[in-house]
Amino acid sequence: MRDLVIVIDHIEDDTSPEGKPFKRVIDKQGDKHRVSQQLESKWYLLTDGETLKLTMDTFSKQGKSFEYVKDVEKVQDIFVREAAAKVAQSKSPKDISIEAQVAVKAVTDLMVAGKVVSEDIQKLSEDWIRKALTEALK
Repeated sequence: MRDLVIVIDHIEDDTSPEGKPFKRVIDKQGDKHRVSQQLESKWYLLTDGETLKLTMDTFSKQGKSFEYVKDVEKVQDIFVREAAAKVAQSKSPKDISIEAQVAVKAVTDLMVAGKVVSEDIQKLSEDWIRKALTEALK
């Protein structure tokens, strides 16, 4: 297995010769990735411009090896989960403040770079900045 981080250029709906629907994801590099019906519950993640981590695996059929997408996850969700785990481990208000600053900086850097940032994360960052500025101006 290997992990592959991609930015989606566009998505195409298609059907296999067996009649099973799947999504063809074309990344910004022009590479095509087939997301099968087994991952249909995660098809909502497949949007133009989204940065995803694809977990790739291989299977063999009639002596030939084929690579397929085993799992899909938003890179942004991974960052949020890792940041939350770090904050949860730390009890110091100073450490929590530093982690929040780093998280907000990462989100603003993504926004400046033109990367897609979900509205909820963008709002959290904006709220944190407003709160910090309000406290600083007291």
